[in-house]
Amino acid sequence: MQGRFAIVLAFAVLRVQAFTRDMDHAERVRVRVDNEAGAPAGVLNYARVECARILRNAGIEVQWTSDASSGDLRVGIISEPGGTAPSVLGYVLRNGEGASAYVIWPRVGPWLAVDRPAFEIVGRVMAHEIGHLLLGNAPHSSAGVMRAVWTADDLRSTAWGAFFFTPGEQSMMRTEAARKGGHATY
Repeated sequence: MQGRFAIVLAFAVLRVQAFTRDMDHAERVRVRVDNEAGAPAGVLNYARVECARILRNAGIEVQWTSDASSGDLRVGIISEPGGTAPSVLGYVLRNGEGASAYVIWPRVGPWLAVDRPAFEIVGRVMAHEIGHLLLGNAPHSSAGVMRAVWTADDLRSTAWGAFFFTPGEQSMMRTEAARKGGHATY
């Protein structure tokens, strides 16, 4: 039993060391969240933590800001779905001036029946939409956080590895964040 514990502990230490080493080379992005829907502040605070965790695992370090600088990535928490299909939890809107990501707050409620807290669902949707901002016109993935459709089982998963960016997506996102310097209009 002690041998198995030592192996698990050694594996955990190696993962932390690898993560720390990888974060030395993380690209940084500034993200502004505009709470236009009046979602509870506590939910959004924890959603930022969940979103940052997912992006950190992709080599992207998030700096949250309330500054309205034009160089920030913007995520709007909105109450109006903007003509989207009922199953859509978020989307990116691109125009001549850049792009913004949106999370549709009222659509999170029905997903709470999968026994996951609202902040976790919102954080995962935020990470997905920020992925779209950094990946540009790249299509949805067949795996990970960039899947087009999530199921109740996906959201019910407590495994941190269930919501990930693929290695190709990670590379593209880091390249885009480095190219933009973390402070350019998207």
